[in-house]
Amino acid sequence: MESTRRQVDRNPHAGPALEYDAKEWLVDGRRNLLIVVALPVMPYVRQTRTTRWRTDHRSGARARAYNESRATLRDALAGIMLAERLKPFEATFLGMASNFWLKNPGSADLGNLEKALEDGANQILYPDDRWIWHRGFGFKAKGGPRFKLHLWEIDSLLDGV
Repeated sequence: MESTRRQVDRNPHAGPALEYDAKEWLVDGRRNLLIVVALPVMPYVRQTRTTRWRTDHRSGARARAYNESRATLRDALAGIMLAERLKPFEATFLGMASNFWLKNPGSADLGNLEKALEDGANQILYPDDRWIWHRGFGFKAKGGPRFKLHLWEIDSLLDGV
């Protein structure tokens, strides 16, 4: 992949422009999408009906912070899709692989990072995260903050293996 860096203009109150790289290609007639974004991802936080509204407990603050992080991620991905004129995937079986570079890799669970990325990309890159039927190899490493997301179409459950 080329090491070009593009920038998306964000809300002027949100800070500097977002650095990213996006690439789309076909393999055997199947669409692949690779997005690398210099943006931190907050790990998924389980929320009950009352957790997100509680102000007297730490879990309520974490839930609100996660929701704000997810909204920032959604805005960034939507901006990239518009800037690059990329179309979202249709309702089809998808494979997903994601990598994360974090300041402190030991502070977050890889599964929760992947779930947060799935939630943020929901309705932006694909209709619903239930269409992700295969998870490819993912890792977390020191660096960043940034993440890489690779999505690809698969024909059936056995195709992605």
